Amino acid sequence: MKISSLIVILLLSLFLYTWKIGDIVFVDEDEAIYADIASEMIENGDYLTPHYNFEVFHDKQPLIYWFIALSFLIFGKNEFAVRFWHSLMATGEIYIIYLMGKELFNRNTALLSSLITSTFFFYFYQARSPLMDIPLTLFITLSLYFFIKFFKTKNLCYHYLSCFTAGLAVMTKGLVGIVLPCLIISVFIITVRKKNILTDLRKYFLHIILGFIVFIIVAAPWHIIEYYLYGDIFIKKVFMNLTFGRYLRGVGETSPSYPFFTHLITILYGSLPWSGLIPCSLLLILREKNKWEIKFILIWLLVVFLFFSISAPKRIRYILPLFPALGIMLGYLWHYYLDSTENFIRKYITISAVLSLPLGGLIAGAILYARMNFPEEFTRVSFFCLPPLIILSTGIIISAVILLFQKKKQALLCFILTGLIFCISFIYFTSGYFNEIRPIKIFAGIIKEHIKEEDKIGCFKSFYPSLIFYTNHRVEELFNREELKEFLNSSERVFSMAEEKDLDLKDFEQFHGKPVFIIKEQAGYVLFSNKTNP
Repeated sequence: MKISSLIVILLLSLFLYTWKIGDIVFVDEDEAIYADIASEMIENGDYLTPHYNFEVFHDKQPLIYWFIALSFLIFGKNEFAVRFWHSLMATGEIYIIYLMGKELFNRNTALLSSLITSTFFFYFYQARSPLMDIPLTLFITLSLYFFIKFFKTKNLCYHYLSCFTAGLAVMTKGLVGIVLPCLIISVFIITVRKKNILTDLRKYFLHIILGFIVFIIVAAPWHIIEYYLYGDIFIKKVFMNLTFGRYLRGVGETSPSYPFFTHLITILYGSLPWSGLIPCSLLLILREKNKWEIKFILIWLLVVFLFFSISAPKRIRYILPLFPALGIMLGYLWHYYLDSTENFIRKYITISAVLSLPLGGLIAGAILYARMNFPEEFTRVSFFCLPPLIILSTGIIISAVILLFQKKKQALLCFILTGLIFCISFIYFTSGYFNEIRPIKIFAGIIKEHIKEEDKIGCFKSFYPSLIFYTNHRVEELFNREELKEFLNSSERVFSMAEEKDLDLKDFEQFHGKPVFIIKEQAGYVLFSNKTNP
């Protein structure tokens, strides 16, 4: 029965993360960058050095680009191929959460943990956005899982697998892939084995060294080759600027001004519809904090939260490696509640219901506030965002009311259905909307019909990597009107796109002194050229 339940959860997760993924244009331009890099790998045959916009691009390690390139070779160059491998990894993470929950607690907790995590709004959204955070989270969770297996069984194979998967995490997104597992494991060992640390070090010293060698074998070769090819520029770009510089100073970021507890807000809305149960699940595990399994979950949560709260860039997706631990914590709460008759857990659940009620009401209140204070914006987005939010708000309130009456299974089922229906409705109502407000693929199709090899493409002020992928052509970045004027004065035909808010074409024609020919306007974007009838 439990095996069939797990299969249902995994199939349901795969459906949530793959349905319509090929029908939606690139929403986040980062995914367009990754797609373009993988496409250029196939075009130029260089799978070692990433190239973006037909230039060397040392921004991240290449593992994800390799996955996308492989997917392109199987499915062709399209949005489905960019996202499918990522959806598989997101589903794989749900399975690893099940394994971790079973290893730390029991099968029921494991099933509940995987199901809850799969319906977190934040995890669901990230699972459909082929960035690096899902695969990073997968490899970090795998590394921690293999460590727990080693901790329990003393089987050294698990130790080496933990080091191996940490190496894959580094090849996904840099040093954070080894720093987070090492911090979590080190704090855990110091906390749990503090009286035996020296004995453990002597006993496993050789295996620690050998494990480090396994990690180096996975993570070092690509870095060594790129350093050999590009020297100090590679080190400065990948490590000094994009690793240490970004973490400490927020290179290229505006987020350092965000407050320390920014990620608490991310956790609050990201764990919907389950957010109201988080405080009491924390109370439960703090009540049992002497168990090593509980300590491990607490340390996992605390280390990830502090690590990204201290850092300069506080992009919300960075906190994703915390959500598997959060899911296991909530799974443990529900298992305890379903199997226990103790009075304190009934009080905890009552508190959770009381906290969930205003949470549902807050969503409904936000809808009414937006309608009254921002009528134009509300009208523009209501057709796609209103139905999912109404479902979410109503589902949370109904679930909370059922929970108040201590209807255990009914309340759990209602929360699950709320999460599932909300996610499905979100996909259904937003897919067409994104295609309308992101006309870059439409513009690219027009350009491809008429462009010649010597023609040029540009973007004014705002740059769109998806234009590179969709046209398979180099795109120039134009920062000001003088650069745009020079670009349009080219003897070749040029195409450029801009947002209407950034460029008044009538005013620019006066500045330019020559006519500019508009090819297409849509959703606040304009495609134009220096020559008529492209």
